[in-house]
Amino acid sequence: MCDNSFEDNNDIITLLYGPNCNHSKASVPRDEHLEIKPGTDISHYRIESLLGSGANGEVYVARDLQLSRQVAIKVLKYQSEDDTDQRELFLKEARAAASLNHPNIVTIYKISQFEKRPTL
Repeated sequence: MCDNSFEDNNDIITLLYGPNCNHSKASVPRDEHLEIKPGTDISHYRIESLLGSGANGEVYVARDLQLSRQVAIKVLKYQSEDDTDQRELFLKEARAAASLNHPNIVTIYKISQFEKRPTL
């Protein structure tokens, strides 16, 4: 169980990206936006709707077709062919979240790809 308490989002950003990161001013590549329509299958998950969108990712409500349960899938929103920094930040966030155990933090079950973008 995680007993860390965070004063604000800056504490979480520092945990994820390090003390020297100015994440709020980080540039997000806007080369190509991926829209995932309801009914689209990603592996054995079927997208039902968009749950929310942030600076670098979109979270979708999906149905696990194998276990018949509702899940959330996060997809990197923008991806340029030569941008590895945004992908690394996304994967670092996933690893950090996967290392935590708290009822208010989602559990990461899998990292995969959909149309060349990482998904959680």
